[in-house]
Amino acid sequence: LADLIEATDGPETVITKSAEEQALDKARKALDEGRFDTAVSLSEQLLHTWPATAHELEVKYIIKRAKAKNPSTPNKVGVLLPLTGNWQPAATRIQAAIDLSNKTHGEPITLVFADTKGTAEETEAQVARLVIEEGCVALLGPLLKANGEMAATHAQALRTPIVTLNQSGDPTAAGDFVFRAFLTMPQQIDTLLDHAVNREGHRRFAILHPKSKYGDTARDLFGAGVERRGGKVVSIIGYETDAKDFRATAKALAETTLDDSAKAELMALRAAAERRGKDPLRIKVPNNLTFDAIFIPDNNHRLVLLASALAYEDFPISRFGRGKAGKPLQLLGLNAWNHETLARDGGDYLSGGIFVDAFHTSSYAPAIQQFMTLFEDATGHAPNVTDALAWDAVRLVSPAVQKGRANRDDIRTALSKVRITSAVAGGTRFGADREVERKLMVLEVKSSGIEQWMMGEDEEEGDQDK
Repeated sequence: LADLIEATDGPETVITKSAEEQALDKARKALDEGRFDTAVSLSEQLLHTWPATAHELEVKYIIKRAKAKNPSTPNKVGVLLPLTGNWQPAATRIQAAIDLSNKTHGEPITLVFADTKGTAEETEAQVARLVIEEGCVALLGPLLKANGEMAATHAQALRTPIVTLNQSGDPTAAGDFVFRAFLTMPQQIDTLLDHAVNREGHRRFAILHPKSKYGDTARDLFGAGVERRGGKVVSIIGYETDAKDFRATAKALAETTLDDSAKAELMALRAAAERRGKDPLRIKVPNNLTFDAIFIPDNNHRLVLLASALAYEDFPISRFGRGKAGKPLQLLGLNAWNHETLARDGGDYLSGGIFVDAFHTSSYAPAIQQFMTLFEDATGHAPNVTDALAWDAVRLVSPAVQKGRANRDDIRTALSKVRITSAVAGGTRFGADREVERKLMVLEVKSSGIEQWMMGEDEEEGDQDK
């Protein structure tokens, strides 16, 4: 009894891992300690004992790494980009931004560029080659959604930190070795709604969106965000991505604002027009606005066509009429709006519209102005948001790699603690979800061009976001 009582005096030792997980830990440890024959033997035994193991990919990689003597070269980082194929122009530009950022900030890391050719298969092959043959201790990239998730899965199995550069998808779901340094749609929508609700005072919204995965995702995220903030989406209209004329879309939105009596009146007017041999669809819908703003998650080209169709249907946007409160409906969007021709092509319809992005050349921040000068001097062209994101991604990766040297696990830990100053794309560190915590710019379309949003004179200066 004394022995039993004494055994319970201290904390109990509880085995929380299964036999399979303990076997995997032993194989990992043997590889890390350079006992390569043992790592191979333990891994092969694990696969034999648990042929349906969920860790099959990692175990097979342990075998390959052990047979290659697990090369790990301090400060060596593999960069995955589609350097040939349809994405080659964008990839070449990002490559230049990454290379310049590396040379500009402190002690440079060694970069090894690998061509994914824009395919998932080649991405998988290059991830394995960079780690197992080149001895890279961290990875940066790739760009595309499917490739990013593929790279994340294999980097996690290789237990090699990766910082992806894809905007969509959910690469960080692959595991704790996966980080993302690019701008995401949820980040954009959160910033946009914070501004629309808290700054502009909007509470009721309409959504016009393309019938695409991008448009549907934006619609759902925006609607959920409005609901969380106590607002309401009162109308949602989707349209085909190959549409060229959006008057029917604008008319459909107008009809959603009508009550039953107004709809009956409209039907009567159309019937009368048809009896007179006129086109009933040319009858204008009387707008009884039930919303304050319209969210349009689309590119700059279709946006201009949509806005002109709204003006044609007598919606009070930009300079075209006034709403009940004496001001026009505000159009809201994401960084797909961010194009140098937007104000020129659609200024009459889009003036006063608001969207968000991580970077714009209209910023007054000294760090961004310095970055723009340095970048243009080195490359011969002005930077865009992708250049800025890639620039900051290197700044996040470099100190973690230099701290962890050849130890991939130490680099993973260091990535979660990195802090940078004067970020040009708004992100200074990775959050608990291994996504960059980012402060975005709110941008306004004006007749003269796109400018960073500034508060009106009637707002308190102390509230201005810097």
